[in-house]
Amino acid sequence: MNPERIAEAFNAVIFAFNVDIPPSLAVQAKQNNIEVKRHNVIYKLVDEVKQPINGKSPTTQHEELIGR
Repeated sequence: MNPERIAEAFNAVIFAFNVDIPPSLAVQAKQNNIEVKRHNVIYKLVDEVKQPINGKSPTTQHEELIGR
């Protein structure tokens, strides 16, 4: 299965690091409304990937005492 189909199925974003995106892939991504984000600085890529993950994680911890 190709990456464009997987990205489309999961409403995902394709991240590209320090590579050129083939024109055919860019056209396919645009036709299927798939966002392709290119980066050439690794820490910017990591920050962008961490942001939505941190937004979904719980902000508080709950500890339940079960027994003594």
